Formats: sequence, C-alpha cells, structure tokens
Amino acid sequence: MPCVSKEIMALPLAFLYSGYVTVDEKNEKALFYYFAEAELDCVSKPLVLWLNGGPGCSSLGVGAFSENGPFRPSGEVLVKNQYSWNREANMLYLETPIGVGFSYSANASSYEGVNDKITGMFPPSSRFFFLCLLSVIGLSNP
Repeated sequence: MPCVSKEIMALPLAFLYSGYVTVDEKNEKALFYYFAEAELDCVSKPLVLWLNGGPGCSSLGVGAFSENGPFRPSGEVLVKNQYSWNREANMLYLETPIGVGFSYSANASSYEGVNDKITGMFPPSSRFFFLCLLSVIGLSNP
C-alpha cells in the first residue's frame, strides 16, 4: 500500500477568503478577517464568529492555525486539521481589537484604551450564528 502524505501541496482556495473590513474610514481603522466555508452544504450550516481573547491574542494565529481551523502548520508545511470546525460550520476568524494580528489603524490614538470591555461588545448567538470567545484567563463562551 503506498504511503499517503498529509502534506498539503495546494490549498483549496475556493472555500477560503480573507480581507479587511473598514470600521472607521476617518481614522483608517480596519479589522482583518479569515473565513473558511463549511466543507459540505455551507448554505445550511451555521456561522461561527471566533474571537480569541486577551485582548491582544490573534484569532488567526491561535484560533485558526493552532486550534480549530482547516489547516495547521507542521514545520515548513501546512497539514489538514481533521478536527477542523469548518467541517460542520462556516468559520469567521476576526482579528480584534485594532492592533491585533493584521488589524490596523493609521491613527496611533486608536491603540489607546484597548481592553476586554471593548473586545467583548458583540451580539448574542442565535440558531444560525454562534459567537465563540476564548480568553487567555481560561474563560470561554459558549
């Protein structure tokens, strides 16, 4: 039986998206997002918004690439995460607040007053939308 490598030679880009959401044009504030569609029947699957806590912990670097995203780094390559949450849900990883990961502001004053209260200001979960928060002090939602 031939050896099957788990190394990913090409990414299936058809279901992965990333970019910026401008949240304040005047101060040039933008949040970076990474979206992984559900692997099967994405239209009927719920949306999970993943936010790592802190504030200051990257949802992309920690959440997506270390915990529950579709791929994990292994040395110099990416390998498929067999336990990825996007097997059952559409996953949206948001780098928040401004200054975390690839999220940025052109105005230095935007980085003042960043704290847990600002990070946690999001709507509640519903049948098709789940909010998942992971805090560095060990508290999680839901």
